[in-house]
Amino acid sequence: MQGLLNRGKAPQQAGPQQQPQQQPQQPRQPQQPQQPQQPQQPRQAQEQPPQGEPETVASQEAYDVATGQMLQFIYDKEKGLAALERYTQASGNVGEAMGRLLGRLLVMTVQSAVMSGKRIAPDLVFQGGIEAARALSEVAQKNGMLDKSQEKAVTEDAFFEGIALFATEAKEEALTDPERQRYIELLDKVEQMQAQGAGMEDRKPQEQEMQA
Repeated sequence: MQGLLNRGKAPQQAGPQQQPQQQPQQPRQPQQPQQPQQPQQPRQAQEQPPQGEPETVASQEAYDVATGQMLQFIYDKEKGLAALERYTQASGNVGEAMGRLLGRLLVMTVQSAVMSGKRIAPDLVFQGGIEAARALSEVAQKNGMLDKSQEKAVTEDAFFEGIALFATEAKEEALTDPERQRYIELLDKVEQMQAQGAGMEDRKPQEQEMQA
């Protein structure tokens, strides 16, 4: 009997000796610190637009975008023609109406660019205004609102009035003092050209003023 009891006790003594060998395997789970995710934070900061003054753009692309927005409005019958007719009825003069509408279009174009973080160079806005004035004249003629014999004089007067209205109605954040001064210089140049017998059609966008 004692031999059988001793045989039964022998496995109980061997059991506890094998269990400690499995316990050291538990510390095997150290997870690596997820430090590589931290460098992504500066990358997000770089993608955010810089704070401060909007960037001034002077390129052919900027000219096409600014002018295209105005021309798209003018040639849209439900927008451009309707607005021109409404302004003409209010003022009783199609030339004055063209000038007022041109001024509002210039204000909206420049302020929209500033809100998107860009400033369109005055030379580009000036050239775009010339194209928009011609488009308004074309629409007015096609719809019997302007006689072709008066087209040149009326269009030029409307352009000057539009630029003047734009300069006075544009908000300070949309038009800086140096930009206002530049518009005055550009208007002086056009007046000098007119005194020499040249019209707006002779002042085309100069590539040297539109640096890519």
